[in-house]
Amino acid sequence: MQEEEKSKLTRKLQDLTQEMECPLCHHKEFFFLSDYVINSLSGDYESGPLIAAPTLPCVAIVCKHCGFVSQHSVTTLLKGDSK
Repeated sequence: MQEEEKSKLTRKLQDLTQEMECPLCHHKEFFFLSDYVINSLSGDYESGPLIAAPTLPCVAIVCKHCGFVSQHSVTTLLKGDSK
């Protein structure tokens, strides 16, 4: 993740999580993973991993108390931002 992009994403996530609480344990302390989570997209769950499948790059927020992971689309978070 490039530093400029990481800074933009961090600021956006900090704004979004100010009032956020974990849906499982209701604590309000989170940390952000420093790397992307890349999800492969497939219309067929039985076909297994596809080498050239389209992907959805996400950033992950993790609850410091219970470990619940929430993924957020990088494309959506950066929409409207110039690179």
